[in-house]
Amino acid sequence: MAWSLSLAAAGLAGVFWVGLYPVTPFMGLRLTVISILMVMVVGPGQMARSMGAGFFWGVLESVGSALWGSRWGVMIPLSTYLGILFFFPRGRALSK
Repeated sequence: MAWSLSLAAAGLAGVFWVGLYPVTPFMGLRLTVISILMVMVVGPGQMARSMGAGFFWGVLESVGSALWGSRWGVMIPLSTYLGILFFFPRGRALSK
């Protein structure tokens, strides 16, 4: 059931992503890195927490983009992730 839900969510996200941005061979790298970071912070199998953390990550990235431009917008969530790893070196800080 979890596999089916995650596959449906990924497919729906892909449909929306392709509608907003042009398709290139390199477009998945940024999304893959963000996804891996989210799993490392939240923990695998935490669907509700992953959605909440993804929303929080998006808000941080939007605020960073508004303040410093789109190229630097990803630095605020990334530095937040590094800060979480600094205080919780084992990761999965939000899942406990």
